[in-house]
Amino acid sequence: MSDADAPGPPARRTVGLSALVRVATFPFTAIAAFASAALIIGYAGPTSYAAMSVVITLSQLVPYADLGVGAGVINAVSTARPGDDSGRRAAASAVRLLLLSGAAIVIIGVAVAALVGWPSVLSLDDQNLAGLPEAILGVILLIGVTVPLGIGQRILTGLFLNPTAIAISAVGPMLGLIGTASIVGAGLPPVFLVFPPVLGSAAAALIASMLAFRRISFRAADVFRVKSFGSPGLLRIGLWYLLLSIASASAFQSGRLVLAHTSSLEILAQFAITMQVYSPVWSFFAAGGTALWPIFSRRRMQNRASSPLFFRMTVIFASAGVLCAACLVALGPWVAAVLSQGTIDTGRLVFLACGILIVAQSFQLVQGVFLTSQRGIRHQALWSLPLAVTVIPLALVWSVPAGAAAPFIAAATGVTLFQIVPNFIRIRRQGARSNESD
Repeated sequence: MSDADAPGPPARRTVGLSALVRVATFPFTAIAAFASAALIIGYAGPTSYAAMSVVITLSQLVPYADLGVGAGVINAVSTARPGDDSGRRAAASAVRLLLLSGAAIVIIGVAVAALVGWPSVLSLDDQNLAGLPEAILGVILLIGVTVPLGIGQRILTGLFLNPTAIAISAVGPMLGLIGTASIVGAGLPPVFLVFPPVLGSAAAALIASMLAFRRISFRAADVFRVKSFGSPGLLRIGLWYLLLSIASASAFQSGRLVLAHTSSLEILAQFAITMQVYSPVWSFFAAGGTALWPIFSRRRMQNRASSPLFFRMTVIFASAGVLCAACLVALGPWVAAVLSQGTIDTGRLVFLACGILIVAQSFQLVQGVFLTSQRGIRHQALWSLPLAVTVIPLALVWSVPAGAAAPFIAAATGVTLFQIVPNFIRIRRQGARSNESD
């Protein structure tokens, strides 16, 4: 049976449409991100921009605070048959758990603010930004509120509506730009600039959840009807995915924190401006890769082989990664100079390291969405532990000789050793088939 003959949308169409939507939204999100960075640098200065980027990084942990249940929701929704309410039950269970997760984040955030102080935790004590402790706490409170809303995008992905999820996600950066421009135009204190990106992401998550809940006939009352709308097996895959998410977060989201403790604010600014380029570029790859998840999940349920699709997509994604890396090395320093209005000189080394990371991640991406059975995610989760343990020390050691390139080099090394190699071995052993049972 070909892709076209399979139930649900064929892989080529789904991935291709996801890529096209990302291409269409990319100019808007990229311009919004770049313009926001330029406004902050021009209004608050490069060192304040570097400090605020550390605070804003906290909001990037929202996807990792879903306790791993998003993985189970994607699998449940994508494999649900007509008339089956397993997707609705999975969503209700997920929202229950995420409400607790959000509450825990709020409690921890308040406790740390009262006992230690978030500026000390983030190594921002020496920043002359009035209201910084209160702003950091405000960001953390917003994160706690946003966590339950993150399940909407997972539901849309499971419904083979990943292109819709991508389009909605573009709302966040654009709202963030509007908020940033409003603060600058009103002449408000620079510390307020940490809020627009977080509020923009929260608004996008709300829109995605409203649409997703409507598609699966989910009601708020379902959250409280535990007996009727429960999915007891959700955490079976979720706990492993949670481990994978936490380990990945510590490995890939720690670059700013590592440089904040080991390097100067100038180097931190170089890394921050490079991340402004890396994040929207990598989101293009993530968009296409995520679209493959429900397709592999449904094939696994149908006990169908996926060798041709798997290897074809691996070649396509890896080739695109190499091309992207070449463009980053050639154009990255110029883009950074434009964004920073000539105040931040990155050089080519940091963009070379960034490109190497994208090549490694693009190769691994298809492996990751292929191994999404319970056993597959458990395999990835166990290998994520040495990944996290290795990447941060490597970044610390290399931060002196490599500067802003160190986190990228460390992450690329970890991806190769602890994701690509073990995943490749596992897939070869199971014959690159999607019928691995849970």
